Amino acid sequence: MSISQFTSSLSATLRWTAASSDSLATTTDTQLLTHTASKVYGTGSGQANIIWHDTLNSAATLSLSALPRSILGIAGNYSFSSVRTLRIKNAASSGNVTVTMAACGLSSLTLPPGGVIVIDSPPGWTASGTLAIGGTVTAVEVVLIGVGTGES
Repeated sequence: MSISQFTSSLSATLRWTAASSDSLATTTDTQLLTHTASKVYGTGSGQANIIWHDTLNSAATLSLSALPRSILGIAGNYSFSSVRTLRIKNAASSGNVTVTMAACGLSSLTLPPGGVIVIDSPPGWTASGTLAIGGTVTAVEVVLIGVGTGES
């Protein structure tokens, strides 16, 4: 049994207002930046056919070619050929975690408690190697969406 239907959507909004005043005037800078992306079932650019998610409670080095399935109760492993969306959140209340995934250009990123990273690329990155989560890992939410195969 494998996934036969898939959709995902990602929406991010960043808004800010900054002001500076002197005796002559007040200058403001207000911006609104948005990013939305959705994926449907498939293997083309902007599509995906597998999703893997887990909450890690200890440091781990995950092989992108042998991730145990974590969706729909399907036994087997996923093998990613391309990662299209990556989301990692340090959900712990204390302790920094480090994230390394060379395939996405992350040589080493530190996430403090509550820190989140979301990377999205319609064509994706070649999923070679591993995703390493280190440091003080007590609750790290990991989601990978991409293209690949799953053994059942």
